[in-house]
Amino acid sequence: MNQVRAQISIVIPVFNRAGVVGRTLASVVSQSVRPLRVVLVDNGSTDGSGDVLRRWACEHCSPDLDVLVLDEPRPGAACARNCGLRAVDTPWTMFFDSDDEMLPGHVARVLEAVSANPEVDLFGWDVKAFGADGRSRILPFEPHGLAWHSLMHGSLSTLRYCARTELFRSAGGWCERLGTWDDIELGCRLLCLRPHVMKLQGDTGVVVHYSAESVSGPSYAASMEKALMALREIEKSYAALGPLSHVRLKQVILAADCVRDGRQDAAGLLADALAVERSFVNRLVYRAAYCFRIAGGRGAARLFKPLLR
Repeated sequence: MNQVRAQISIVIPVFNRAGVVGRTLASVVSQSVRPLRVVLVDNGSTDGSGDVLRRWACEHCSPDLDVLVLDEPRPGAACARNCGLRAVDTPWTMFFDSDDEMLPGHVARVLEAVSANPEVDLFGWDVKAFGADGRSRILPFEPHGLAWHSLMHGSLSTLRYCARTELFRSAGGWCERLGTWDDIELGCRLLCLRPHVMKLQGDTGVVVHYSAESVSGPSYAASMEKALMALREIEKSYAALGPLSHVRLKQVILAADCVRDGRQDAAGLLADALAVERSFVNRLVYRAAYCFRIAGGRGAARLFKPLLR
């Protein structure tokens, strides 16, 4: 490695992405900042992704681009991310996904902000997301009311921030028991440590590509039990960040989405939220949000949050 020590590691878990991970890796090698550390974790791929990663590492590893390829046979992105986190030896860590891309100046912009703001522990940014239909939209990072925006809008999803490595470790890393919403759950534990958060202004530096193969893949109905398990974990730390009525509203919206997806038994999630809620007003809000969402309404979280007590 260069005598100047890399300040940031990019951790990328990969599972069966042989056909698309090249785009992500090309965007990493195009970064203008050096030295740079990249930790690639093959999560038990069966399509040759591991070979793609190792070939790329051999071709691009250099004194100013330190590439490490690891194998994590235990299934799940959380296991792979924890495997990569254990190997990080830089002050800052950025997690990235294997089917998205970063623009050439992205990491440089992050490190410039790190240098200029030594008191900050977590930097977030807006991202541009392309749907399977090719349409794009901006997913904003909302630093004010971050716990709420993370819970409802994924402001602390994987590609939208980087943080001090020690902050990730102090929070305990990724919860390996969860099969969905593990980014929301980790975000709650990070925020419980009261980090100093800053949003990077300017153009987006990350492009997200949603497709049929994206990690967000399974329908609400198919992943309902996993989502409910995640909500139970989220409750444990969210209580220190905001009212649990927020988590119950998330559960009610999940219930409506699952019913619309064909899981009629999901209506029981609404009944569960009503059963534990003491506030009469909040129970009315839950019912209204559920009906609004069932009818195809959008923006239920934003619309109904001001009504919660």
